[in-house]
Order: sequence, then C-alpha cells, then structure tokens
Amino acid sequence: MNGDRRLHLKIGIIVLVLFGLFFVISYLPIQKSGTETKNDTASSTERVAAARLEHAFAGVQIEAAAAYVLDLTNDQVLFAKNENLPLPLASLTKLMTALVSSEILFPDKIVTIGSSSLAMEGDNGLIIDQKWKFKDLLDFTLLVSSNDGANAIALAAGESDKAFIQKMNAEAATLNLPTLHFENESGLDIDPGTAGGVGSARDVSMLFENLIKNHQNLLEITKYRKFKLTSDDGTAYYLTNTDEAITQISHIIASKTGFTKLAGGNLVIAYDPGFNHPVIITILGSSVSGRFADVITLASSTSAYILSQ
Repeated sequence: MNGDRRLHLKIGIIVLVLFGLFFVISYLPIQKSGTETKNDTASSTERVAAARLEHAFAGVQIEAAAAYVLDLTNDQVLFAKNENLPLPLASLTKLMTALVSSEILFPDKIVTIGSSSLAMEGDNGLIIDQKWKFKDLLDFTLLVSSNDGANAIALAAGESDKAFIQKMNAEAATLNLPTLHFENESGLDIDPGTAGGVGSARDVSMLFENLIKNHQNLLEITKYRKFKLTSDDGTAYYLTNTDEAITQISHIIASKTGFTKLAGGNLVIAYDPGFNHPVIITILGSSVSGRFADVITLASSTSAYILSQ
C-alpha cells in the first residue's frame, strides 16, 4: 500500500515538473515575441516618420549656402545644409544687439540720436538729436534694419560701441553659440574681407529660439508688414518690414533680414504651420530675392510634413 502511495507521489511530481517545463517553454517565446513586436512597431513608426520627412523635402533646391529648419515642438531638425559653417550674418547681427541692449536698458530709457550714429551706412530718416524711448527705437531698428538705430542703441547701452561689442561676444559664449562672433552692432561689412558678424545657420537658429522663448516681446514688431512708430518728440514714421516674404507665410511669429556684399541675402523666421507648432527657418548666403524664395520653399515643405502627421 505504501509502495502504491510512493509510486503515485513520484508520478505526481513528474507530472508537475513536465507541466512546469511545458509552461516555461511555452511562455518565454510569447514574452520574447511580444517584446519584438513592440520594438518592431516602434521601428516601423520611426521608419514611416523618416520616410514622410524625406518625402516632404525631396527635391528641395535652395540658393542659400547654408540653411537650418528646426521644429521647436519636437526639438527636431527637419532640414539642414552646411548648418555648422560660419558665414557673414549682415543684419542678423542686430538680433544679438537687441538681446544685449534689452538686458541693460529699460524700455522707456531715452536714447538720443547722435551725429556719429547718422554717419552709419543707410538712411531710414532718423534725425540728429532726436530722442526715442529705447523700446520704440529698437522696434524701429529691427523692423527696417536701421544701422543708425543699432549704433545709437549700442552707444546708449555701453561706454562705447566697442564695449558693447564685447558684451555681445560674451553673451554668445554664455549661450554656448561658438560660431557667433561680432565686430560691430549692425552687421555692416568692416571692409571687403571682414564681416561685421559671423555665425552658423544652426547657431543663428539657437539665438532666435532663445529670443522667442525668453524675450518674445523684443521681436514682436517683426511679425508685422507695416507699422507706425513715433519718436519721443512726436515725429511719426510709417514703416515697412524688410522681410518681403512675410505676407506669403501664414502665422509669422518673428523675422529678421540681412544683406551685405560679403553676406549675400540672409533671413531667419519663426512661424507656426499649425496648432501651436513653432518652427524656425534660417537662410544664410543666398541673394537679395533668393532668401525670400528659399524660405518660402522650406516653409512649404515644412508645413506639408507637419500637417501630414
């Protein structure tokens, strides 16, 4: 009788062991298969997204020597061409001028236009000894890319324009934008071989991102095609934005143009192709008209990609 019990017990143990082995053998492949399925699904999604991005920008041709398209929502580079190559910035330099001066001067600080400022290349109608509130003069300077205004602001914000330039370069270092370097506050060419400011399309985009996220009020004026500004003494100016593409791209957040002989045509914009999805497009080394055509081309491809998601 005891022998039968022992036999039954052995048989029971053997059955349990076999069942356990069967469970382990059956379960492990299922778990592995499930993991592989998840990975395969993720990989498939990434491949589809990459293919959609490639399709959106397939065949894109631009005149610019360098370009950078940055999706701020996903922190994703959508398009890049020579994005780390330092190139002359022309009046994109005034973006750093705006940032540094705003950290020194109060918005209602009175800035007086001096004769040395009016000696700068270009004439936007400013008058000697004319007085402006800093914020209004900065808006004027950014909207019409005034070299006179940029110099007057630099002098008001520093012991000299050279001292102000040192602060601009220090700010570039603080922001970890190593390709940005400035010789003046306007971006005007110093001589036939020396630019007033240099930097890469990537670093210009990073500077623009910083301004939009942390100092958006500085650039708000640049989203308008036309604007009226008045000096502190009551002189009214009816101004037109230097960005000719502004009416052809919807939901502009900010923009800035630049052009010199050394730089060619430059342009940086931030716009929203849909549902709070800001994108920055930077163009360096194009031509006077080519910069506008380039940014429209890249904005078209960008919008097609984002709206297809």
